[in-house]
Amino acid sequence: MKEKINLFVWGIHDIRMLKSVCRELYDKGKLEYCVCMPMGTRYDNSYNDDIFHVIPSFSLDENTIELLKENEYPPLDWDIITKMLPFESKAIELGMRRTNVPIVEYTREKQRYYRELRRILYIFRKYQINSFFATAVPHYQDAYIAYSLSKIYNLKIRFFVPCTIKDRRLIANDIDTIGCDIFETYDRLLGENTTKKIKSSDLMEYFNTQTLGIEELKQIKNPGQDGETKKIKRMHTDHYWGVWKKSHQLVWNPLTRYVKRINELQNKKLECCWKKKKLFLDNLREEHALVHFFYKYYRLSLDKYNNRAELPLYDKPFILFALQFVPEATTCPQAGVFSSQYTSIQLLAYEAKKYGIDIYVKEHGHLSMRNKHFYDEIGMIKNVKFIKSSVSTYELIEKCIAVASQTGSCLMEAVMQNKPALAFGKGYLWKGLPGLFEILDSAHLNNILRNIMNQKVQISNESIYKYFIAIDEKTVIYKAYRNNSNAERAINKEILKNIFIGFTNGE
Repeated sequence: MKEKINLFVWGIHDIRMLKSVCRELYDKGKLEYCVCMPMGTRYDNSYNDDIFHVIPSFSLDENTIELLKENEYPPLDWDIITKMLPFESKAIELGMRRTNVPIVEYTREKQRYYRELRRILYIFRKYQINSFFATAVPHYQDAYIAYSLSKIYNLKIRFFVPCTIKDRRLIANDIDTIGCDIFETYDRLLGENTTKKIKSSDLMEYFNTQTLGIEELKQIKNPGQDGETKKIKRMHTDHYWGVWKKSHQLVWNPLTRYVKRINELQNKKLECCWKKKKLFLDNLREEHALVHFFYKYYRLSLDKYNNRAELPLYDKPFILFALQFVPEATTCPQAGVFSSQYTSIQLLAYEAKKYGIDIYVKEHGHLSMRNKHFYDEIGMIKNVKFIKSSVSTYELIEKCIAVASQTGSCLMEAVMQNKPALAFGKGYLWKGLPGLFEILDSAHLNNILRNIMNQKVQISNESIYKYFIAIDEKTVIYKAYRNNSNAERAINKEILKNIFIGFTNGE
């Protein structure tokens, strides 16, 4: 008899649709229980019943110490702490997303990590979880802990990986092997005398657009890549405002959460409740002071970055290193040990110097600020230059000898312009893409740079076309919006149902 699934789902937007899927599987004897944790601060327990339970996420809540049910959650022991060691540093790093600033007290963050691990472990044991699903790469602390526990205990894992093409997702089961399914399919297609075509219109449109000439691409470029138009400037302004709201701990959502927590404590009428309220308020003030300290002494805005940056010179070979938005899943956890883009640039610059190659580092156009020490240390590397964000990315791709990034969309864009691409870390999506190389060490990078300088890297549109056929076969369209139409909701429902049935079949 096949084992029924006890499911942990993270990041779902449409809880009603998920509950409908679970009820169908329960009625068919395939599912026993589902625990749902919505992404961020979204939480609605009105859906709870005998087989379905919604629990809140605390990953973006900076003060949850008073919510810990000390008598209910068992303490952590040596065994589980030791088993989690390979995932601990990444989980702690993901916990820093609450403030959106790269300055924290490590010992305090570690204590918060242990608290969250204690909570998620309790949920897994209480509901006998044997299957984990996430609607995005697990990049919040609670989701990443759930993913890590699933790996430790050999549970069934599936999660969506968003990609460059809007609403298209790969279904993966391990962060390090993201994209392997596409690569295996592409490798098989290379050995076949196939006349297959790209069936999906969105993929065909993307392929036709990205293989146009550079001048045409400049005319129809996707807004958001460069800081040139009024629309982009407006988007920059919106993002500044969004980061300001998120980072200041005494404004908007943090303030409403504070009022909510105080009301909860009053309603529970716990002993020493006033001590917990005081502790909560003290924590809130400390968080605000920490963020204020960062903004005063360590923040470097995009405008100040551009004051440091320069216009490109095309008189010698260079590699474009496109910085990625942080904090975000594409760098942490997908880039793995290369989640710090500084280490990638340092490695690339060290080997590129041997061939007289400069590294042009261009900031992400939507990132409103970064730790200034990041720029200070990179700026000390002799063959690295910062390029103004107003310079067209497509122009830089046209003039460079290669493009480098952690997992960014520019890797695909470069290859489709017949330029080699260098990906740092194992979690990038386009594994096996012709002309894209995974960089792990100096020796491998040196060999690739030698081949690039000797023009031995050849990329054809025919091979890229076959790769897109593989993408078509191994990805799905899943629209994760609250206002989906009934038809879109039905498609999403069928995709989730197939994934969960796969769990029951041991796939």
